[in-house]
Amino acid sequence: RDPLNYVAQITRAQVLMEKGDIDAASDLLQRFDTAYSQFPLETRKFRIKSMLARLLTEQGKLAEAAAKLEEALSINPDAKEENLALAQIYLSPGAVAGEKSLQAQALLEQLLGRDPGDSRVEMLLAKAYQANQRYDVAAELMLNQIERDATQPAPHFELGIIRRAQGRLDEAIQSFEEAQRLAPADQSPTFQLVTIDLGRQDFASAHRRAQQRLDRENGSEDAGAHYLKGLVYCSEQKWEEAEQALLRATELKPDSKDTYRLLIATHLTAGNQPKAIGLLESLVEQEMIDDEQLMQLTLLYEKGGNFAAAIAICEKKLAEDPNYVPALNNLAYLTGIMSDD
Repeated sequence: RDPLNYVAQITRAQVLMEKGDIDAASDLLQRFDTAYSQFPLETRKFRIKSMLARLLTEQGKLAEAAAKLEEALSINPDAKEENLALAQIYLSPGAVAGEKSLQAQALLEQLLGRDPGDSRVEMLLAKAYQANQRYDVAAELMLNQIERDATQPAPHFELGIIRRAQGRLDEAIQSFEEAQRLAPADQSPTFQLVTIDLGRQDFASAHRRAQQRLDRENGSEDAGAHYLKGLVYCSEQKWEEAEQALLRATELKPDSKDTYRLLIATHLTAGNQPKAIGLLESLVEQEMIDDEQLMQLTLLYEKGGNFAAAIAICEKKLAEDPNYVPALNNLAYLTGIMSDD
């Protein structure tokens, strides 16, 4: 019960984490971190901040997690896992990404200098180099990994990403095909290959690759394979076939936001607004809709003249987040229309 008992509070936080109660564990450690700051026990403070940063990352609070990692590293600058975690956040598309990519690169170069050949550090450093448009250096890191062990799919896949960014598509295809061969269950290489085919308008090759996934053992139960089929049909503007494939994908994986997004786009491009509205409404009911899709629904209501429904959505969103700008703008516009009428 002692709020400053280090062992008791850390144990309590660990128990909460094991139960999956991340929010409670995070709240506990944030209070404990503040209270414990008065003590000159640096090793213990480092562990508190490190644990808290991990929890904040799981909560998606990347800026706060980065701040805690920076505090932890001010105590122990050589801590490898914390440096890796901070670099990962700096390279993420979240709140502190962008201008931080050079800092991530510097952190990772220091780590690699202390531990040459560490594949985790090399992989993340390759991503940092890509973020800073140093593609040749990133490729060299992956080629070195492949030379040491050509049986691992990850460096082949990352090399494909790098070559694709460089516009060296034939080399990218070779790398993705090798990654696919080494990890046939992983859909990521197939997705890259299919989208390259679609960019080249090679629909036959794209269909062949998607069909190969469907033809695997249990492939008919692979939501990703049906998604790829739907993606190819969309590119060919075969809307009925695309809808069938994507609906099958949602049956197999009902929580796939990417599939719903593509299915909504399919309905709209095919000129079937009622189906798009119906799907968006079902996502609202299931609490699976994101903010962008919610605003998309308001625009569809507006186009159909259902201003009251559009206003209701905006008001509900603003009750949750009073500063959400798209909802504020939409509500102002809709209110003006209603006033004019």
